[in-house]
Amino acid sequence: MRDDWCFQCTKESLAKWFSSDWQSILDAARQSATDTKELATKKGVVSLIITTARDIDKRTDELRRELSHAVRTREGLVSADAESLEKPLKNWSLDDDRVTDFYAAWIGKQFPKIIDRAEKLNAIPASAQVPESVQRYLIEASTESRIL
Repeated sequence: MRDDWCFQCTKESLAKWFSSDWQSILDAARQSATDTKELATKKGVVSLIITTARDIDKRTDELRRELSHAVRTREGLVSADAESLEKPLKNWSLDDDRVTDFYAAWIGKQFPKIIDRAEKLNAIPASAQVPESVQRYLIEASTESRIL
């Protein structure tokens, strides 16, 4: 940051850090600042950038939690308006796929349980040839119980 800091420097820094939102951030800072001269200093703009970035992170985390809830509700029936639950998912653009992220995190939490369960399984002897459908159901039931 330059030694000859000015208000234009503040605008340029905000534009660099926050792209098209810089003007609304600056306007909000002007309204809440007790001393608007502080916005024309290096210390003031750094403080504003840090505060704004933290606020954006907080709101993004809250939205991610809301979207994770929306993904989770897809696996059951909901009494709420399903369309209003789906709308934020359709408008999400911060990362590639919120649904994938949700299930990846869920599987990550379940993984130790899956491994523990798999280590406890033993081969089950059968005295006769087991029909393919029975074999498939046994595998599905075993897999399902590990995941749940």
